[in-house]
Amino acid sequence: MKRIPFVGLIILGFASVANAQQAADPYSTGITLLGHKGCPVFVGAVSPGSPADRAGARPGDRLLAVAGTRVGDLEEAARLFRSNGQNPVVLTLLRSGKEVEVVSGVEKRSSIFARNGKKIISGVIVPDDTTLPEVDRMLNFNGQRYTARVFPTHYPVQPALFYAGFEIFVLHDPVQVTVGGIEDGPASRAGVHWGDVLLSVNGTSVSGKTPSELESLFSATQPVTMRLEIDRVGSRKTFEIQLEKAEDVARQNGKRFVEGKLVPIWSTDAELHCFLN
Repeated sequence: MKRIPFVGLIILGFASVANAQQAADPYSTGITLLGHKGCPVFVGAVSPGSPADRAGARPGDRLLAVAGTRVGDLEEAARLFRSNGQNPVVLTLLRSGKEVEVVSGVEKRSSIFARNGKKIISGVIVPDDTTLPEVDRMLNFNGQRYTARVFPTHYPVQPALFYAGFEIFVLHDPVQVTVGGIEDGPASRAGVHWGDVLLSVNGTSVSGKTPSELESLFSATQPVTMRLEIDRVGSRKTFEIQLEKAEDVARQNGKRFVEGKLVPIWSTDAELHCFLN
């Protein structure tokens, strides 16, 4: 459920098997590919401890070829990964102006996620303490319920502000204020989940608050501690969250701010046009 605010399409670089029954948990290198029309195909991220990580692939590498076949665009790259099945895959990468060849094994995608505290339920990637009712709520969420969104890029407009690391949905039918897209950051580390219904922050109810009031409640100019009360599918929980600077949270998630927009932290000046349009 995590939306990435970069321009362009993002696809997990996986080598899936043909059997539809196994497709929900394909074999993967652990690479996420990032691309946009008219731009190269990049290694957007590499899951820590994954086969690609162990093989030496790095975020920001340009993907030139898969198993010796040159890559033209993102869709072609994804197709080449899929056609590789369960075999190790040879990747030709461009790094700092030099071609680098790495041989990455593959493993079940669920194993890669488990290594990083995640799991897959009904095809949804969630923290490993997420319950089935939470996933059912995600799958049945009606996007037409939006009234407003606070921090819609998952970040405040001002990167110097301190916040908890998630966007906020203001919903109707019923009226609710909920956690939206959540980054790896203070709130997720504390155990907050996508879809948690926000009840109060530092003892102040969020009910009836305008988007601008919510922005003020959920951000600060200092690294204060936020006391957050939520409802999670009928169960009340309270979290103590140490707020972090937005630009620091972005850095932890492989992003940085340029001209008020989020771009990959590894992107060079020559590549910025691929992410700022």
